[in-house]
Amino acid sequence: MTLIQHVKSGGKFEEIYRYSRLIRIGDWIMSSGTAGRNYVTREISADVTGQVHQAITNLTRALEPIGASVKDIVHIRVFISSQDYLNEALEALATYFEGFDPVHAIHCGPLPGGEEVKIELEITCFKPESADIKREWIVAAPK
Repeated sequence: MTLIQHVKSGGKFEEIYRYSRLIRIGDWIMSSGTAGRNYVTREISADVTGQVHQAITNLTRALEPIGASVKDIVHIRVFISSQDYLNEALEALATYFEGFDPVHAIHCGPLPGGEEVKIELEITCFKPESADIKREWIVAAPK
C-alpha cells in the first residue's frame, strides 16, 4: 500500500480552492506555489527579500510535520513578478541552500495576489525512508 500524505498549512485558499500545501508520496514531496505572505496575519513584506524569507518559513512549517526540511529540496521553481527583483531574490534563497545546491527554474511574469506579491516558490523534495544519502558533485565540462 502506498501512503499519500496531504499537508495543509492553514492558508484560506487551500480550503476554498481544494488544494494541499504539500503532498508526500513515498520518498517524494511536492508543493503548491507558496508566496511570501504570513498565513496567520495575512501580512506581506513590501520587499522581495522579506517575501523570500516568509515563503521559506511557510514551506518549512509545512515540511516539519512530515519530518522533512528545506535541506531535502532537490528542485525549486522561482516565480518572480519582475526581473528587477531577480538577483535580490536569488541571493536570499542562496542563504538556505549552501551545501546541497538544488536545481532551479525561474519564471518571470505577473503573479496571483496582485502587485504586492513579488515571488512565489514551488519545491520538490526527496526524503527517503532510509537516512543513508550520499551527495556527489560532478562538473560537466563543455566539449
